[in-house]
Amino acid sequence: SLVVPTYNMEKYIARCLDTVTDAMVPSTLEVIVVNDGSKDKSLEIIREYEKKRPDIITVIDKANGHYGSCINAALAIAKGKYLRMLDADDWFDTGALIELLKRLETCDTDLFITLRTEYRVKKNGSIEVKQFPFSTVEYNKVYQMQDFEIESHVTGREFNMHSMAYKTEVLRKVGLKHIEGICYTDIQYCFLPIDRIKDFIVFDLYLYYYFIGRDDQSTSAVSLLRNYNHVIKVISFVLDYMDKSYS
Repeated sequence: SLVVPTYNMEKYIARCLDTVTDAMVPSTLEVIVVNDGSKDKSLEIIREYEKKRPDIITVIDKANGHYGSCINAALAIAKGKYLRMLDADDWFDTGALIELLKRLETCDTDLFITLRTEYRVKKNGSIEVKQFPFSTVEYNKVYQMQDFEIESHVTGREFNMHSMAYKTEVLRKVGLKHIEGICYTDIQYCFLPIDRIKDFIVFDLYLYYYFIGRDDQSTSAVSLLRNYNHVIKVISFVLDYMDKSYS
């Protein structure tokens, strides 16, 4: 199950959905597009893609509640074995997606990780494309968490929302529920379930294209400064969760 949270993304949502609704993409994929109270034409565009691929697209149209509320709404109805996110201004490599879906037919790890490409539009209009390999592990090998020293491998480039997909049942067992009304809750998705999984695999697939170039992105310096209290709330929540889990 692929969750696409969408808020006022009329400029980008078509590019995003084009990559996951290609005719070659099998119906084993479930795409849950959550319109988070958009005030532009995002919902209108989404409905067109729903008509194009009704076999894979489900639309949730709800009042604005920020990113976490979109994940909560999608997780409640997701039918897929795994669940992951795709931001509406980002996109997938369609070929890598098709190959991934083939591999998932025989995959049963609690977590799988794919690779990502950063697509950066600079102020002068030039474009910089950079891939981020996972250099500290062997690709396509199943790792047992009990034998894996995560502290030696995590750089933030690999274990992040753009790369990780947990089994849906793991997320439900953990009782994952994102804080609503604030940004940066993807930290909850990445780290709350990680101590509950038995194994994982890293596929050698550059699936995710991460777009950087919008001034209003939540990861921009301006947005981080404006919403620093959101970051504090999420980190405090995670630390409190960990304290209760290990006490």
